[in-house]
Amino acid sequence: MKIKEIKNQEDYNNAIIYLEELDAKPDFEDREDLIKEFDRLADLIEKYEEIHFPVETIDDPIELIKIAMSYRDLKQKDLYHIASKSIISEIMNKKRAMSKSIIREFSKFFLIDQEALNVKYELNKAAKKVKTKHNSTIKNYFHFNPNLLSEINNYQRNVTNSGMLLKVCANY
Repeated sequence: MKIKEIKNQEDYNNAIIYLEELDAKPDFEDREDLIKEFDRLADLIEKYEEIHFPVETIDDPIELIKIAMSYRDLKQKDLYHIASKSIISEIMNKKRAMSKSIIREFSKFFLIDQEALNVKYELNKAAKKVKTKHNSTIKNYFHFNPNLLSEINNYQRNVTNSGMLLKVCANY
């Protein structure tokens, strides 16, 4: 049987069967013609698979970890032996990058190549909310002009939302 082209699923199935038959022949490794036919058929199968069964690559190490967790039916709390609860939470929510030691631990735990985890990924830009104990105290002790108080609240909201300090000049 000589397969020249794989056009559909039936051709593909027949090619797989024929490939296995070639490999199973007792004198396979000694016969150059069988090895060449095996390689040619393997190339045809590979081309068909690339078109009809594409493999999705995952470039995000956190998504890779989440997939590994779902396969093992694990929750985030099952990772607390790798790092503290807060660090795991920040990593899984992409608020913190993984350190080399954490990458090593994830690699060992999930049996994932370290190189797949040691990839740059986008961190969430959302700033952590800054807790200010003094806001209520300041408002209670000082009597601000309502316009100024509104400006202070707007400024505080901008800083919280953008995660950076802005230079503000105001004449009050």
